[in-house]
Amino acid sequence: MNKQKPKLLAVPWDTEFTMKIVSYCPKGAFQKWMINDCPTIVYVPDTAMIECIFKTADLSINFTTGQVWRDNHEIALNKESFRVLVKLVLDPMVIVSRCNLLEVLSQGVSDNALSSCISRLRKRLGEYKRDPYIDTFFGKGYRWHFPVVKLR
Repeated sequence: MNKQKPKLLAVPWDTEFTMKIVSYCPKGAFQKWMINDCPTIVYVPDTAMIECIFKTADLSINFTTGQVWRDNHEIALNKESFRVLVKLVLDPMVIVSRCNLLEVLSQGVSDNALSSCISRLRKRLGEYKRDPYIDTFFGKGYRWHFPVVKLR
């Protein structure tokens, strides 16, 4: 089953996370929208946008389609787990605070929901050569364990 490319990427523009995504997927336009009575900048990618694919350890991550692959098998992730994965992968080997990770999840999400999301993500990804993909730094946050390379 082929997934279609997303038509819109709507996130608060004033975050470092958003700026990184747009820098990796530069073809598109910004539009001003009202979402939940809040003015929001929406990034609309060009339909001919080049896919943003990253390789880390034994995973391939397609930022454009929201897919994660290992050995030609897709690893199904829910939207929130994928958002957390992207945040960690964009800052590999850097400790990302829980507060920063909560920003990429839905508004009003609790600290416990983030813990559950990280736990689900770890279960879905497993390990690579006996090392976890996500390191925990108690009282500080989480870190993506492996180097990341942009393929295209």
